[in-house]
Amino acid sequence: MKFDNGPEFSSLAMLRWGAERNIKLHFIDPGKPTQNGKIESFNGRLRDEVLNEHWFLTLDQMRDVVETWRVRFNTHRPHGSLNYLTPAEFARRYHEEHPTTPPQLEAA
Repeated sequence: MKFDNGPEFSSLAMLRWGAERNIKLHFIDPGKPTQNGKIESFNGRLRDEVLNEHWFLTLDQMRDVVETWRVRFNTHRPHGSLNYLTPAEFARRYHEEHPTTPPQLEAA
């Protein structure tokens, strides 16, 4: 898994989590967000469209708002990188055309 160098990802708790699950954590070079451009773009959208727009009073409220946004992001919102299809529509079409072949996802 690839991460930026934010404290939430480079903490001892995160390093322990990866080690316990035998997951190798990779960190981009400090000050080089272009090394992780797709995730940086996603994080910016999540921050602009959800986190900066709401004042959460409970963790359950935050989960509900983020889940509503996630469903919209994946099922109703066209993505330019998917030829302006929603991720759900892209996946449906892919599986119709390649019923036994999983999509080859680019490593982050």
